[in-house]
Amino acid sequence: MRVVDRDRKAISLTDDNCNEMAERSKDLSALELEFYDNNVQPKNTSFEKLQRFQISVGRYLYGDSIKSRHSYENTLQLVIDKGELLESRMNMLFKKTEVLCLSVGDMNDLEDVEVKSSSQPLQSSTFYNLRVLVVSECAELKHLFTLGVARTLKKLEHLEVYECHNMEEVRCTGGSEEETITFPKLKFLSLCGLPKLSGLCDHVKIIVLPQLMELKLDGIPGFTSIYPVKKSETSSLLKEEVLIPKLEKLHVSSMWNLKEIWPCEFSTSEEVKLREIDVRNCDKLVTLFPCNPLFTLRNLEELKIENCGSIELLFNINLDCASAIGEENNSSNLRSIKVENSEKLREVWRIKGADNSHPLVRGFQAVESISIQGCESFRNVFTPTATNLDLGALLVISIENCGENTGNDESEENIQEQEQSQEETLQEVTDTNISSVVFPSGLLHSFHNLRMLTLDNYEGVEVVFEIESESPTSRELVTTHHNQQQPIILPNLQELVLWEMDNMSHVWKCKNWNKFFTLPKQQSESPFHNLTTITIMFCRSIKNLFSPLMAELFSNLKKVHIEFCDDIEEVVSNRDDEDKETTTFTSTHTRTILIVSI
Repeated sequence: MRVVDRDRKAISLTDDNCNEMAERSKDLSALELEFYDNNVQPKNTSFEKLQRFQISVGRYLYGDSIKSRHSYENTLQLVIDKGELLESRMNMLFKKTEVLCLSVGDMNDLEDVEVKSSSQPLQSSTFYNLRVLVVSECAELKHLFTLGVARTLKKLEHLEVYECHNMEEVRCTGGSEEETITFPKLKFLSLCGLPKLSGLCDHVKIIVLPQLMELKLDGIPGFTSIYPVKKSETSSLLKEEVLIPKLEKLHVSSMWNLKEIWPCEFSTSEEVKLREIDVRNCDKLVTLFPCNPLFTLRNLEELKIENCGSIELLFNINLDCASAIGEENNSSNLRSIKVENSEKLREVWRIKGADNSHPLVRGFQAVESISIQGCESFRNVFTPTATNLDLGALLVISIENCGENTGNDESEENIQEQEQSQEETLQEVTDTNISSVVFPSGLLHSFHNLRMLTLDNYEGVEVVFEIESESPTSRELVTTHHNQQQPIILPNLQELVLWEMDNMSHVWKCKNWNKFFTLPKQQSESPFHNLTTITIMFCRSIKNLFSPLMAELFSNLKKVHIEFCDDIEEVVSNRDDEDKETTTFTSTHTRTILIVSI
């Protein structure tokens, strides 16, 4: 135990001199006190004259993250029984407390531990100065606020409730159902480990959270949806009467019965402000976004999905619907997509109605990073249906430990059962056929800014880059960067990393390199012009890396590292990929310096 007096001098106390501390406390205006041993309590200590205080009972004062963030504010951290709290009269400090962390096992609600006073106005509370409130491990707690307490918390900015296993509602049921509850300054709300939670408050007209920017939900099994669902058989956390106009960050974890965050038919006249979505450990979650989500979520910047075993795709877009391709999509801010350990994920995008007659979908033009890791059923980032996407800002692609289950298994049957038309089913078959190629020739020209590509244990991939040796198609010309007449193939790619690609036979595959180099070249940059580093390790099926003609492409290549590739026969081959004919090396390019490590 440690006590600091008004002169900031530390006073060491034992159980035997608590009486001395009680005597000294009568004149103290500032106190820092820590009872980390529950067997010692601040009995007979006076708190009447305290103006500044940092007091902790039952936990370390400086070990708590809340305390470290708010060390300049009046703070109470109490792990204590209700009787001991009332006896110590520390609750007299509630009206001066700004940061309150409570673990009171037998507390029924906050009002239960207040100082009872006949002079206290009806429907008021002593918690009116609270800015941060953390309530945890209160076994008897069924609701947190009475109406009177809720009305008092006008300054509250940060609210956490966790491991209260009997809690059913945040606000106590009672009073008029026409009541409107407003927390005018609340910015952060975290609800974790509440197995019996049925809602924020089921018997109230409106709950208004005008400044809430971050919502964290963890270990709440009672809900199948976060946002309102009209179907009676579903249960949503946020009813239509809950108003959160400024929510920017949504964290969802271990909600075992969650099937959707938004219903598929979700629509709103208000612009959704969400910038970050982080969803983890929700194995029943099937649908992440509503159909055609681009307008609804056009402020979204970061998307993270982890351990969600039922999600099969992220974005479901119907180009036959006007809202999917309207001008409103031009303001999309999505920059990062990351998915980990979601075994049924097959696609990032599923696009219906994709053909040459539709304009490019602008909803993803700001995406800079795509990372897919540990997704066994994942086939490819880019399928033929993705040719309508504008991904010109993409800088980094990383695919690791994916594709281990890409055959016609039970997952494939489930996908086909969910298809709504023969057109979609046929498209699924087409997409499956190209899963062995990471970048088909028709898509190579769409990623002008790609800087780094990492493929690690990506099962089923045979070819990384499929290069067309014929003239570009009309569709390729449409997607040409900056409307140049001939598409440029990855001119800004700087680093290529390939690990444990056991089925990969080719990094670059072109039927005839001589024909490719005779195509008209009207751009100043050549394909792969900025590639500097190639790393290939544990790729046991590759036999060669380059053809002689490719030296012209890699004018900035500095280092090639090849290791543990059992079948490699030569780094530079003089044969074409298909015809096995000798390729005539006609280039006079001499600037490339290669450092090859094998």
